[in-house]
Amino acid sequence: MSKASEQALGELHGEVARTLTAAVQVLDTENGKVFPSAAYIAVAVGFLKNNAITADAGKNEALSELQEQLRKKRTEAKGKLVSRESIDKAAAILEAGLAPLMDGQ
Repeated sequence: MSKASEQALGELHGEVARTLTAAVQVLDTENGKVFPSAAYIAVAVGFLKNNAITADAGKNEALSELQEQLRKKRTEAKGKLVSRESIDKAAAILEAGLAPLMDGQ
């Protein structure tokens, strides 16, 4: 079997990029929006990663907005996270409370 030419590989690469671009578009239909599947998005992300494609949040408004939303969510979650120590204490209290009930079995 012969190797594909650089031109053929370039054309294939371009077609994969165009297909993935189309596959991850959100479509407006009569019944509302249709979102791409997680599988298509994962393939597209892998394609970008394999081709060392990155984005600069400073030059991309949508990416900047996403970055800001993530920052806000992290800030909101900080006070809501439970430490491992707190979980261990709660488990010990629960075990101590259940021990008398378990002894009767």
